[in-house]
Amino acid sequence: MTATNPGTGIRVPDDLSERDQWVLWRHGQRDGKPTKLPYQANGKLASSTDPSTWAGHEEVAATYREFPKHWSGVGFVFSPEDPYCGVDLDDCLSEAGELKKWAQPIIGTFADSYMEVSP
Repeated sequence: MTATNPGTGIRVPDDLSERDQWVLWRHGQRDGKPTKLPYQANGKLASSTDPSTWAGHEEVAATYREFPKHWSGVGFVFSPEDPYCGVDLDDCLSEAGELKKWAQPIIGTFADSYMEVSP
């Protein structure tokens, strides 16, 4: 199965798109801080720790395409049961969008994996 993240237009690896670990998200506030709030395809809040609130990529992508102005994006939720992990490099890009020197060896280590710039 081939899928494209409708929020970014980036092709999603088959291994991820085939898992029912997807949510919609939009910008919001939690504890007075900006964050990405996860939502189910039915519009209710999702939980990053409750798989019953996640859905397949196609279902979530279809909801995003139907109401693109309502959502900020589509996201994958990591689970202890899946074989994946994520590396989050905050503030690794310069104002010009170039990778900062300190982040280059880290990115080089994972050069053959899926990467994206998150909001």
